[in-house]
Amino acid sequence: MLRSQCAFLYFLMAMGKLTFGAIVFSLGTLQAVHSATLRAPLHVANPYGVLHGGESNVDRAESQERIVQKPMNAPHANARLGVLNSHGSVHKALTRNLTHDLIYFTEISVGSPPQPIQALIDISSPDSFVPSRNCSTCKPDGWRYDSSTSSSFRFNGTATNLDYGYLTTSGTVAQDTFHFSGLKVENQSFQEANQVIGVGISWDDRSIINSIIGLTPSSAGSVKKMSSPFMNMASQGILTSNSFALRLREPREIMFGGTNSDLFAGNFTYIPLAIQTAEYEFKGGWQVEASSITLGTDKGLSMSLEGYTATFTTGWAILGLPYEVVYKFVTALDFEEIMFMPPSVSCERRRNMPDISIELAGQDFVLTAYDYTYEWPMEAGKVRCVAAFEPVELEDHSKTVILGSSFLRAFYTTFDLDSKTIGFAKLS
Repeated sequence: MLRSQCAFLYFLMAMGKLTFGAIVFSLGTLQAVHSATLRAPLHVANPYGVLHGGESNVDRAESQERIVQKPMNAPHANARLGVLNSHGSVHKALTRNLTHDLIYFTEISVGSPPQPIQALIDISSPDSFVPSRNCSTCKPDGWRYDSSTSSSFRFNGTATNLDYGYLTTSGTVAQDTFHFSGLKVENQSFQEANQVIGVGISWDDRSIINSIIGLTPSSAGSVKKMSSPFMNMASQGILTSNSFALRLREPREIMFGGTNSDLFAGNFTYIPLAIQTAEYEFKGGWQVEASSITLGTDKGLSMSLEGYTATFTTGWAILGLPYEVVYKFVTALDFEEIMFMPPSVSCERRRNMPDISIELAGQDFVLTAYDYTYEWPMEAGKVRCVAAFEPVELEDHSKTVILGSSFLRAFYTTFDLDSKTIGFAKLS
């Protein structure tokens, strides 16, 4: 579990639930096919009437160059993906229940016949769980997985405990078929959870997170060496390309097997995956080499990250950085300390706050103040903008920085297992 210097780590997250959006082909007619693609647009409900999670009702300078191109070798030919193939695509929608657009859900089904469930997408976890019908700590009226009704269920029975940092579960290993709309992943190993304990954003976490689906490229970090559903999609040959792509700003979407050219502009900048350094936390995840981080154009606030790897996650919203970096940035940006709140500023100040540039494997990626802060509703309709920076030290003491959804929201990102690269493009 992460060691945090600040108490607000668990506040910087949000939950959501899926509702169906538009579809290209009717869900009733789409079949599981070989070499398929799947698209799921993400829609966020907003009960507060303001745009949270880094977006603002203040106009933004969307023309800014977020990726500073530098020469590098071209990736494997398969890294550049097609948009859609002739089999079509499926659209689904995501919503969230509270105030911040920070973590993301989709709907899958488990078993034969399929049992639908809302699942949190976690690209930094190899392990997946669904709540058993015998779960003793789940929401009483929440959805439960009933293995006795599934003809594709395979009993394993190995006891296992999972720790996601914001959530812990206990149960037994099982196998069944996972359905991602038209994509069918057979013999998927997962935890059938008998206990789910939430320690994160709010008292009702357990009623919000029904399931977690891991999407790592390796099983190295799995407690029982279980392959993620994405790895099994690749091994079972059901994707056009062994990749998935994310857009976490409107129109939000996850796409398996390709990229959606309507959602990004220009070319991708590809970063090769780094040699794994983590011994426990984030082991086997999507990681690249980190080089430096700079606040504005002041090179006095340019700090080296040499020797660090950067891990990407949708399970956390934070920018997890060394303590020295967080302290200097929070101080230089004049974030204020208010009781019971993370460091924050008046949201109007973001117009004039400097950008932050994060250098990864020799390529610069720019975040604006609208990316590295979140709008936080307060009493009487007031809003403060809190910092996404979080000083983090991993228990295994590996030199790792964490780039959560606050970073990923700024780009259209593709995670490619074939070429072992992560590609970033400007949002359209």
